[in-house]
Amino acid sequence: MSDVRIVEAGADRIDDVQPLWRALYDHHRGIAEGVADVRPFEDTWRQRRGQYKGWLEGDGEAVLLLAERGDRAVGYAMVTAGPGAATWDLGDVVAEIETLSVLREERGSGVGATLMQASRDWALERGATSIAVGLAHTNAGARRFYEREGFAPFYLEMVLDLR
Repeated sequence: MSDVRIVEAGADRIDDVQPLWRALYDHHRGIAEGVADVRPFEDTWRQRRGQYKGWLEGDGEAVLLLAERGDRAVGYAMVTAGPGAATWDLGDVVAEIETLSVLREERGSGVGATLMQASRDWALERGATSIAVGLAHTNAGARRFYEREGFAPFYLEMVLDLR
């Protein structure tokens, strides 16, 4: 793990995470089977890339944290920070892990935990008192990871398909 470094990147590095988004996409396809349809990869990347660009170039607080081994990105976290919820007292500033992805062959090596620590540090520097993350209810591996990192279930979002 000592040869992995975390780099705060800007919008100019968004395309470096496309293979990592692909790894997450492939994982999501596996956990979504029988639960939800998954869009074609090209559509998901175009949409997510646009979101990343907007967050990183917008007026809000956002960071792209790259985990690099040598000159290769092996994981990343996209983290935003903004005002806390109107109802829940989670603090005046709440950070959100928008995406956290680690290449399949790097999972279990500590890259995800290192990205989480960098995300915590970044959030604390911005005055955040909470970090939120969303995940599919079928993603048991991610749930175990986040629980090991100290996260606890809080809010349930339900979906009604109107098609």
